Amino acid sequence: MKKTILLMGIILLPAGVISGEVIREPLRDPMENRNLKISRPEADKIVLSVSTKLKFSAKQEERITDALKKETSKFDKTFDDYRIAEEKEKKWRSEMNNLRYEMFRINMGIPNVIRDYLDEEQKEAFDRMIEEKMAPQKALPKERKRIKRKRVKKAVKTETNKPAKQPKADAPKPSLLESVPAEDEDMGYYP
Repeated sequence: MKKTILLMGIILLPAGVISGEVIREPLRDPMENRNLKISRPEADKIVLSVSTKLKFSAKQEERITDALKKETSKFDKTFDDYRIAEEKEKKWRSEMNNLRYEMFRINMGIPNVIRDYLDEEQKEAFDRMIEEKMAPQKALPKERKRIKRKRVKKAVKTETNKPAKQPKADAPKPSLLESVPAEDEDMGYYP
């Protein structure tokens, strides 16, 4: 009895599990997995792939095939319902788009409705108001906000026993007259 229940549990697993494909994450949002491919379970193929490995008897194969055919018919009914719902969704989306366009058209016609009730002077002022509103806004320079930061205490450096730097002795700069050699001095040999 336990073997039969265990065997039925294994057989009713989806074909993806039998072939070694394991879904690691549960499905969260149906719209998220809209492009997920779901294949129709075919009872004969599933029984054939499992029966050779598990060595089913003829009676077991028949019972399992009947059970899988029932599941396949449930799948077909659900798939038909899915197609009907998909068509309804397309219809509703089309209707929503039409209603959105109608709202947009009404919104754009509001100034004309107001204008119908104004006199000539008010119409001119109203038109200027609309032009100002529709004109591109000048980009105002944004004021930078000053952020107050906490002062970080600097670590106090301790002096180590380093030799004191010797100040460089300033050598006297030769004056222009001193750099010119005298005539009787030997200037060296140049080839």
